[in-house]
Amino acid sequence: MTAKGSAGACSIGKDISTGAPIGFNFTATEADYPGLGQSLNFSEDIGSHKLTMKWLIAQGNSNVWFGYMTSGGVTISPDHHSLTLDADLPKNPDHPEHVKGTIACP
Repeated sequence: MTAKGSAGACSIGKDISTGAPIGFNFTATEADYPGLGQSLNFSEDIGSHKLTMKWLIAQGNSNVWFGYMTSGGVTISPDHHSLTLDADLPKNPDHPEHVKGTIACP
């Protein structure tokens, strides 16, 4: 599947004291990108700055990927406004998938 465009929703977590960006979040659904499945979410853990992801293809479907993206190939920009991926998805060894691309948020 290839998804291109400006659909989906970004939110950038901010430090409560300074207002500085501290966390990247992106969510998209089937309505945003036909063929995507029920939902796709990338979220930066603000404590560890690791990226977590969850991709649910369809309700009741065994094709679900979730967990920390720890295999390398993940870069969150220093300003927390973009994510570049070239990595295998976690936690579904029976259905390996690789994701590659960039998500940029305003």
